[in-house]
Amino acid sequence: MNLNKKKIKQKLKLILTQGTSPLKLGLAVGLGVFIAVGPSYGFQTIIVLVLAHILKLNKAAALLGNQASLPWFYPFWIYLDFLVGNWITGGTAALSFPLVITPNLIGTLFFSILLGSLIVGSLSGGLFFLITYLICLKLQRNNNDNTLDVEEQQPDYS
Repeated sequence: MNLNKKKIKQKLKLILTQGTSPLKLGLAVGLGVFIAVGPSYGFQTIIVLVLAHILKLNKAAALLGNQASLPWFYPFWIYLDFLVGNWITGGTAALSFPLVITPNLIGTLFFSILLGSLIVGSLSGGLFFLITYLICLKLQRNNNDNTLDVEEQQPDYS
């Protein structure tokens, strides 16, 4: 199998952008990031695929955005979600280790993380939407084309 860098780039571009407007591509990436930040560890991929299918967005682009939930990023997101949620609620919960788990603490932490993830996810998803949209728009203008298709009459991968 002879794969060169140019062919790989073309195939990747085809899968990610075929028949997709810059707006829909940006929405797909933003959705992926929004779901990645939420407290649904282990289920993000399923959630993103289902929502991308329902909203008729590019699934590959949504999964690309969902990579923000990789294991080495996830503790950062959860802690940031907690800090933002705790700040919004005016909570006084502090994470100190060793952590003594009580039912009250679990409820407080979960609510803070859930609320924080809505805020952090919306801001992060919005930022990635904007970045993706602007990059795709620039690429589209450079190609002088209405879509970002690499080749005509290819099967739909979404």
